[in-house]
Amino acid sequence: SRAREPCFTPQSHALAGCLADLNTGLLAMLRIFSNDDQGVGRRQTSRPILDSTAVFELVANNAYFHHLTLSAVVTNAIWIAIDVDINHPSVSVDGALPLEPTSVVIENIFCFFFTVELLIRFLAFKKKLSFYKDGSFIFDGVLALLMIIETWLIPLISMNSNENLNSLSSLRILRLLRLTRMARVMRFFPELVTLVKGMARAAKAVYFVLMFLLLVLYVFAVFFTSQFGDPQLDLEGGEAAASLFCSIGDSMMTLLTNGVLGDNIFPVLEMLKKDSVIMMWVFVVFMLISSLTLLNMLIGVLCQV
Repeated sequence: SRAREPCFTPQSHALAGCLADLNTGLLAMLRIFSNDDQGVGRRQTSRPILDSTAVFELVANNAYFHHLTLSAVVTNAIWIAIDVDINHPSVSVDGALPLEPTSVVIENIFCFFFTVELLIRFLAFKKKLSFYKDGSFIFDGVLALLMIIETWLIPLISMNSNENLNSLSSLRILRLLRLTRMARVMRFFPELVTLVKGMARAAKAVYFVLMFLLLVLYVFAVFFTSQFGDPQLDLEGGEAAASLFCSIGDSMMTLLTNGVLGDNIFPVLEMLKKDSVIMMWVFVVFMLISSLTLLNMLIGVLCQV
């Protein structure tokens, strides 16, 4: 006789699935309790969870650390503008600047922050002597060193000696180099990186267009100077065309500002018209070549790039 085939109901399928899952879980628990105790102990005794380099590396690569540094860079740039505009040496009273001692405190806070930030980045290197391979670290290190010299070393030497260090006050202008830290902003805005790369790619084409424009300026400057040039002419208060084209340098400047850039075109054309209608139309031809043709070609080249 034919054997009866087993009949499986949906309930039996569900029960079989539950038993399989339970069996898998029990086997996993047995592996954990039988093998991992020795392994965990071995791992804990062999090395620590994190060494010092790994800790500083985590801090240096943390997004919050980067955002904090960027905020400090932007704030420092704003403070430099306030310091240059208000805290000017020309308005000092009895040798004290208007914002002192608040400005001194703020400078020390920025100096301390950027020094600590640079130290954290240095300690994050696995091989400390390989820091010279990081160009941004070297650049930030130079800026931090100049900041330390200006903020801490010079005042300390002035306090502990009778020497006059006013000659070193020119170092104040070096603080403007800190504005170059604003380049970090490009890391957070890829569109700025795209613009910079586009400018770099278009630099060659722009160079040749500007060189050709300079050549056109020189040729027309020689032509106008030969017609109106007078080295003995007093330029102050001159209203004739000769006052604009009395030398090669003056002619090139007039052609650049009035012809290429289009500044005060009509007064120049009126002055040329009074002296010579032909020279007025020569000036118009120069405008067509330089301002309309070359500059529009430059725009087309940039759009292609």
